[in-house]
Amino acid sequence: MGHVHRATAWREVLEDPIRGRDGKPRTSGLTMVIDKGLGLAQTRDLLELASDYIDLLKISFGTSALYPETLLREKISLIKAFNVDVCPGGTLLEIALWQRRLEPFLDRAADLGFNYIEVSDGTVPLTRDLRRKAILQSLAAGFTVVTEVGKKDPSDSMPPGFLCRQAEEDLAAGASAVVVEARESGTGVGIYREDGSVKEGELAEMVARIG
Repeated sequence: MGHVHRATAWREVLEDPIRGRDGKPRTSGLTMVIDKGLGLAQTRDLLELASDYIDLLKISFGTSALYPETLLREKISLIKAFNVDVCPGGTLLEIALWQRRLEPFLDRAADLGFNYIEVSDGTVPLTRDLRRKAILQSLAAGFTVVTEVGKKDPSDSMPPGFLCRQAEEDLAAGASAVVVEARESGTGVGIYREDGSVKEGELAEMVARIG
């Protein structure tokens, strides 16, 4: 078992509040943080404080398209220097697929320093073949792939059986993990009810089928 590498201030006085958490690289207890546009100083502050607990930082909602290139490169380099993986989020990949620019998108993502790719269809619908193609091409380009199942719009909610099948297909294609869509609010989307409680029956069904 690994451990958090940096000594904490209360280690000899109080018991660790998260005993048993593996150190990096982890295969369970993974934490992905959504970055909605932090500047360099804010990013460094976050990483200096919490990088031991963060496995993947996702620059979300297509916001990396708004960064000056030199700033984005510096930010990605900073994130990786703290042993945190970094991803441009699924929205940009959906746009790239919609514009039929997947290959140049992956080339540029690699050149910028991203090492994870998220494949999703939360906004732009993808066929099963196109989704699989995106996973396989991302893997071939050297990325670790995380996929996302489900829709961002509550009116497009999908039954657990469909989400399970999609997750199984993604994992079979080589995805390292599958995220169930819930938006950052965790209310009224995916396996969450409007009050933020989990639809435990649906979750149990997914766990029983996928593991």
